[in-house]
This record gives sequence, structure tokens and C-alpha cells, in this order.
Amino acid sequence: MLPIGFAGNLSRSTHIINQMQQISKNAGISVRVRVVIWLPVLVLVCMTCAAGRGAERGLGRVTTNQPPASSTNSGSLSITTNYYRFGGTNHSQMRAAMKEARPWKQTQVFDAQTTWDVHSTFRVRREGDQFVLGSVDVRTRVVITLPWWIPGKPVPRDLVERWNKCVDGLSRHEQGHLVLARAAGAEVENRLRALPASGSPRELTAAADQTVVATIDEFRARERKYDEVTRHGVTQGAVFPMRDQEARGLQSAATPGQGGL
Repeated sequence: MLPIGFAGNLSRSTHIINQMQQISKNAGISVRVRVVIWLPVLVLVCMTCAAGRGAERGLGRVTTNQPPASSTNSGSLSITTNYYRFGGTNHSQMRAAMKEARPWKQTQVFDAQTTWDVHSTFRVRREGDQFVLGSVDVRTRVVITLPWWIPGKPVPRDLVERWNKCVDGLSRHEQGHLVLARAAGAEVENRLRALPASGSPRELTAAADQTVVATIDEFRARERKYDEVTRHGVTQGAVFPMRDQEARGLQSAATPGQGGL
């Protein structure tokens, strides 16, 4: 609360109050104005800034609007990002709520997940007495699922900062899976187009199917290696709760260039 006293006529005081409100609006804060008048004319203006609710008590704010599920389709690559919501106002509550809210809680223990698959179609055409692949079309679909925290009331700023670091680490880790998924789709297409001609359409189709399966298996193995090297995102900061010194230690332990990326 900021008390500001000044003397003058009421119209001039009103003009000053309007100027204060305009300045506050331009600064991006909300202001409540209370005017108390004593005779002959003494105006006391009390301004209470509502920006950063709870900030004066060391509390932090978390955006409570869940981001919409997003979907990107660039023809051969489709990326969908989903979120699951959870609450809590301290470490233990958040961890328990996140565990319960995870869509895959019955099968896995991870806080975020990326799934992907590669679909390929092609046509076999005859060239002389040989058969080759034509009209190769490969599409990769990726679904990323991340947690979204909605505490419901002000929480300690330190808790918000640590959660944000964890989310950054989770996103960084899942982006690594996305890179592998994109590379898998591109490699499937490259290998299909590079297949040599065959003496029969059945043999060529079998060779194409084996190529797709072998390529996807290869990239699944790279993905497992990526998770092993990053400890499922731990070395990238995807840990909650975590002290700052712990995060620095984990990130320094990660070896650049590993993980099959």
C-alpha cells in the first residue's frame, strides 16, 4: 500500500488519480484506488498493487490454465502433445498426485512419455522383367504426454522454481525421443527407396516389410540406449524434487554426444 498525499481542488486530484491508473496499466499491474477527502481539500490516495499475488510473502504463481493439446502435421510427420493435470502444494502431495494422474500409471513409473510409430505404404511396379517399389509413402506419428501442475493456491516460490526446472528437463528428454522418431521415419523411407529390384512382387514386398521392421527395431534399440545414458531424463534435470546443486551435478555427469542422437 503506497500512501500519497497532496493538496488541491477535487478535479485536479481526480486527474492525478487517472494518470496513476494509466501508468499502472501500461506497466502491466492492476491497481485499486481508494480516495479519502478531508476539508478544506486534502486527498489521500492509497494504491495497492495486485501484481504478483503473494510475492511479498515469498510465494510464487503458477499458470493455472492448462495448455491446449497441440497437434502438428507436416505431411510425413504428425506430432501431438497432450497434458495430464495434477495438484498439490508441497513435494509429497505433488509426487503422490502426479503418480495417480499419470495415464500410464498401471504400466510405467515415468512422469512423461513419448510414443511413436511409423506407417509405410508402397506400390510394386514392373520394369522389364523386374519389379521395383514405386510411390513410397512413410508417415511417422508421435504423441508426447507431459504433466501440468495446478496447485489451486499460492505456493512457495522455491517450489515453483524447482518444478519449472523439472518440466524443462522432462521436455528436453522427450524432445530427444522426438528426434529419434523423426529419424526413424526418414530412415525407413530412405531404405525402402534404396531396395534393389526383385524377380517377383512377392519377394520385393517381403524385402520391404523386413526392411521396415529391421529399421524400426534399430531405432527402438537407440531409444533404449538414449534412456540408459540419460537415466530416463535424470541427467537432463527431469527430477522432482531437486536441489540446485543436485541438478548441476547430474547435468555435468551427462556425456555430450551419447544417447544415439
